[in-house]
Amino acid sequence: MAYSLVAVLAPIHLFAFSALLGTELWQSFAITKIACQALPRSAFISLQKRVFPVYFQSQTLLVFLVAATFPSCGSMSFLEHWAEGLSLIVACVTAVLNLLVYGPKTQRLMIERVHQGMLNAIVREFAADLISHSRRKAAGENRSCERRQEVNQPRILASSRHEHSLKSHHDGRDIVLRLAFGFKAQI
Repeated sequence: MAYSLVAVLAPIHLFAFSALLGTELWQSFAITKIACQALPRSAFISLQKRVFPVYFQSQTLLVFLVAATFPSCGSMSFLEHWAEGLSLIVACVTAVLNLLVYGPKTQRLMIERVHQGMLNAIVREFAADLISHSRRKAAGENRSCERRQEVNQPRILASSRHEHSLKSHHDGRDIVLRLAFGFKAQI
């Protein structure tokens, strides 16, 4: 009976260990690097969001299968030869942590970074629109100031409006830049 159990466990152990090693090397060193270089950031994040849960599930399953089919007498041989199985115990613990703790946490952080990047892009676009609008408005007031001078209107009224427009333009730009990027605009 013992001979038939070892005869069944050995090929399963070899298959599980080979699959575990192959998937870990392939995912860690080939697919992730190629996908990161070939795909745009949003597509890469979307791919990783779908692939990693399956990868962590298969990693956990394969590690437990390797430990359960450990040569000698299966997983019960860990009690007698604990030093040989220490690496498998560490692998089991880290696989479970990846599956239950680090995988979901990393996924949430990736999604938050995507949303933060979108928010930053919107704020940058808003700031650029605000700045260009203010510059156009200031340039338009400069032209209207020159026209008013030609019609002999008092220059004091036009220049005070122009100064107020520039000051409010810089105040608005300061508010947007301070909110979005945490610094004050240089005039």
